[in-house]
Amino acid sequence: MGESSTVPGRAPGAVTDPLPPALEREHVAELSLELAVRQALGSRPELEAASRELAARLAEVQGAGRRPNPHMTLDVEDFAGSGQQAGFGGAQTTLTWGQPIERGGKRGARVEVRQLLADLASQESGLLAMDVVAEVTTAYWSAVRAEGSLALAGSMEGITSEFLGVVSERVAAGRVSPIEEARYELALAAASQTRRAAEREVQSTRRALERSLGARVSFGKLVSAFEPIAPLPALADLRSRLAEGPRAALLATDVAVSEAEAELARARTAVDVEVSLGLRRYEATDNFAAVLSLDVPLPVYHRGQDAEAAARQRSLRAAAQRDAQLLALEGDLERAWNQMQDAHAELEAIDERVLEGSARVAESVAEGYRNGKFELLDALDAQRTLNEVRRRRLEALADYHIARGQLESLLCEALER
Repeated sequence: MGESSTVPGRAPGAVTDPLPPALEREHVAELSLELAVRQALGSRPELEAASRELAARLAEVQGAGRRPNPHMTLDVEDFAGSGQQAGFGGAQTTLTWGQPIERGGKRGARVEVRQLLADLASQESGLLAMDVVAEVTTAYWSAVRAEGSLALAGSMEGITSEFLGVVSERVAAGRVSPIEEARYELALAAASQTRRAAEREVQSTRRALERSLGARVSFGKLVSAFEPIAPLPALADLRSRLAEGPRAALLATDVAVSEAEAELARARTAVDVEVSLGLRRYEATDNFAAVLSLDVPLPVYHRGQDAEAAARQRSLRAAAQRDAQLLALEGDLERAWNQMQDAHAELEAIDERVLEGSARVAESVAEGYRNGKFELLDALDAQRTLNEVRRRRLEALADYHIARGQLESLLCEALER
């Protein structure tokens, strides 16, 4: 994974360099990690859903700031009675305009809640993009590892088949016992089984990679190569960066939302009033008069105190959940770092000298076998040892890159290359 990632609705501190447009939904002959990330960020439906949710919450911010609508009332009194009140001759017609007045800071508190919810949606969208990048990175390197394992398994099967051919010739010539041929047939069967298992793993990991792209995109060759390992970052430094990073900021915003909702519940305990101003016409005298009224609810049975208490408890709950989730994030960080550390140590143990040494031993034993100094089984064991060293190095490289991608996702920033 490169140091640049597209993060829709990015959270503060997330990587923000733009990437080119996503690939078309068609076959891709060669797929790099950068192209896979770009495709996923342009196609994953959950990112589109997060973008729509952010737009909806921004619209709610606008709605929260609007004042209550006024209303008009038309009253006709003292008509269709008896005597002088028969018909409309003695009626009174009143047209009133009324305006509710919010008290206690309700509108400001309501806007604050909606704005924080919009901020939360923006942060969630950015972190979701980082999660997608980590998922694609894991799927990509898993597929690369599977293809590498298949190549090693195929190579070992081919070598074992060659050795079996030599043994069969010796058995036919009467130089060795048929038991030797049976032993190599078993070895070839085991190598073939390993190769078939590796083929199934390749198919599985490629399907997982296709699903992570978020669209029906087929691809051919995987072209990204494992990068050289970098110095292992200090765990204490990573913890500090996590505590100051976007994921911790998201949890803080979630707590702020709960506190703002508690403040809104408190504001709602204030009694709203409604002022009405109208004009009344007396049909009998054709005179007019002004009408003024004030509507004040009496908080006798319900003052909103229960809702306020509930909101305060949820605010405390959100703070406790933040602390728990921070601990969980630290646990995820430490697990990824431990995986990276183990892979780092394995790669340092299996350096070029070990690989070259194993290759030289296998070549020397094979040459010694041709000169009659070693048994055929010795040559096969030397090849198996070389194959195992290569497999361990491949596994360690994949684990290292997967762990690094997970750490970068947690921190929302790139590690040293």
